[in-house]
Amino acid sequence: MDAQNLRKYELGKQEMKISMLKRIADAFGISTSELIDFR
Repeated sequence: MDAQNLRKYELGKQEMKISMLKRIADAFGISTSELIDFR
């Protein structure tokens, strides 16, 4: 992921695809549910 796309995600200008969420979760060794849990 490049810095430009990361910034768009942070600013809410672009939504992340499920496939990217999965890749990030895999990199951290967690599930996608854990990644997006806001509790």
